[in-house]
Amino acid sequence: MIAGEPMETGNAGAPATAGAFPDAGLAAELGRVLVVGAGSMGSAIISGLLGIPGFKAGSLVVCDHHQDRLADLAQRFGCATFSSAAEAAQTLAPDTVILAVRPGNALELARRLEGAAPSGQPLLVSIMSGVSNARLTELFGSWSRVVRVMPNTPLAVGAGMTLVSADAPAGPEAVALAVRVFAAMGDALALPEALFDEGAALSGCGPAYFELIVDALARAGVRHGLSRAVAQRLANQTMLGTATLLARTGKHPQVAIDEVTTPGGTTIAGVQTMEALGLRTALDEGVSAAVERAKGQA
Repeated sequence: MIAGEPMETGNAGAPATAGAFPDAGLAAELGRVLVVGAGSMGSAIISGLLGIPGFKAGSLVVCDHHQDRLADLAQRFGCATFSSAAEAAQTLAPDTVILAVRPGNALELARRLEGAAPSGQPLLVSIMSGVSNARLTELFGSWSRVVRVMPNTPLAVGAGMTLVSADAPAGPEAVALAVRVFAAMGDALALPEALFDEGAALSGCGPAYFELIVDALARAGVRHGLSRAVAQRLANQTMLGTATLLARTGKHPQVAIDEVTTPGGTTIAGVQTMEALGLRTALDEGVSAAVERAKGQA
């Protein structure tokens, strides 16, 4: 892989769904998996793991301090649950550990897991925003094989976009494995650590930006007489369809815009007004703010 160039996932730019590209050997390579954190992202990852061909609930253990979450997951998936991460690690002797917790909990979690690393060098995958490779190594060095990733919330419906740090301490084979795991839940690519925060500010935070735009469009529709249900449906499907169009055709967005903006028409009137009011600048500044915050957390 050329430095600075993302690792290909084999999806050829097309929108992927979980299980759309079966990877028969992936479950065996993952082995026994411990997921620490059962919030929205952790639960989405659990669902994605169980969608991997050959991966069984018996190979999965989930740890969280919310007992109601654990009870729900045990009932839904039949997986084992623990409230103590250290106890879970020692009991399961996992081959793969996924840390799906808030970055502010990193130090406390590292202290709890200190000395709990099983033999055999398990792979530790962190989705903690803003926690760099250097910091992960400092915190979880005893686990030796650490990979930093950043998924996004569409993972929950098999349409996630996940970044994997190409410079992860675990090495290129572990990076490739992490890419394969998260590509099974949508799409995934490896980026150099030097660009990781920038990429995460786009794809990791991006769902909120798009949701903000969709909500604004739907509200505009309501203002002009549409019901909320109709306006929301129009905005949702238009966003989904446009993203699919761009991904499948590979068209530059400006080319696609030009194709629907007839001279003196309604679309060009709307586009020019939005640009005059600073839509592009607002999005650019928003991404920049997210990058700065991520670097401040490192």
